[in-house]
Amino acid sequence: MDVGRSLKSVIATGVVAIGERSCRRALKKGDVKLMIYANNCPKEFVDELSEEKKTPLHQYDGNNSTLGSACGKPFSVSSVAILDAGASDIMSLKK
Repeated sequence: MDVGRSLKSVIATGVVAIGERSCRRALKKGDVKLMIYANNCPKEFVDELSEEKKTPLHQYDGNNSTLGSACGKPFSVSSVAILDAGASDIMSLKK
């Protein structure tokens, strides 16, 4: 599975929250189906995700710059919360 292609698909056809602040808001609402985070995402944020929220996590195989590019954004992205997968196969990353 090409994660970059799946990310572009879910951004085009589904509902996502991009960035740490937006992801935190989505987590508080309880809407997150899958959380994808860059390999250089702040450890405190990742620890918070894994301990408190019981949300399925997937570490992206790249840093925040490459995750931003994979999302089609011209800026760095530390995390992406999948709220609705749309026509994407991104949920196959869920463990």
